[in-house]
Amino acid sequence: MLWSSALPGVIAGALVTGLSYSTLYPITVARLSQRFGVAARRIGAVMFSLASVGPAAIPWMVGITSQSTGSLRAGLALPLGATVILLFIHLCDW
Repeated sequence: MLWSSALPGVIAGALVTGLSYSTLYPITVARLSQRFGVAARRIGAVMFSLASVGPAAIPWMVGITSQSTGSLRAGLALPLGATVILLFIHLCDW
């Protein structure tokens, strides 16, 4: 999406990104249950409540960043950074 200059490229990038994230939810639930056992119910409620903060804040932050820098590509670097952080969290064994 960062390097696309036409709407079809942006749509294709959004589709690939959405399909890529669709596998993270079941993996996260399985790892949460495996790691915390019965306590996963209590911890899961907090984790999934916090999970709504990212989708609420990142679009707003993309808009602020792209407006202040004058570049949508700079704004879209934020979701890229969030993706890298999520990948790091899933690769590490806490």
